[in-house]
Amino acid sequence: MWSNTVALDMHASPEKIYAYLVDFARHAEWSSNVKEIKLVRGNTGEVGAEYESIEDIPRPMTTFARITDLRAPALIAWESTDKRVFRTNWRIEIEKQNDGSRVTQRVTFHPLNFLANIILYLFRVPRVESENRASLMKIKSLLESAG
Repeated sequence: MWSNTVALDMHASPEKIYAYLVDFARHAEWSSNVKEIKLVRGNTGEVGAEYESIEDIPRPMTTFARITDLRAPALIAWESTDKRVFRTNWRIEIEKQNDGSRVTQRVTFHPLNFLANIILYLFRVPRVESENRASLMKIKSLLESAG
């Protein structure tokens, strides 16, 4: 198991950030790894909703995500897996600040086998923090430019 946390201040309300992020089908707009995502079971914005996505890091693959916790406007959590290498738990926490919000993204990788541990520490660990920070920067850019 390995975890990483990144945070970024944004000039947007928690409600605006939450409304954007809870529309999980928009994930490909801001995640550098997700190229395509679609709802396959359940309803958008509800715990238990399941998604199928095409990702390209560390290699092209199909992954599956399920929303595990929603607490408007402060928390969005989900679990994702490719069912062979990793299971990951993701949390985005949104906290009101004086003139906006602090958004914290947490990820915990659970390798599913010995080879996954090698992939995690050789290829993913060196890249995850910069990828997650880039995702938060993209969210910030999208929401702040929308006014």
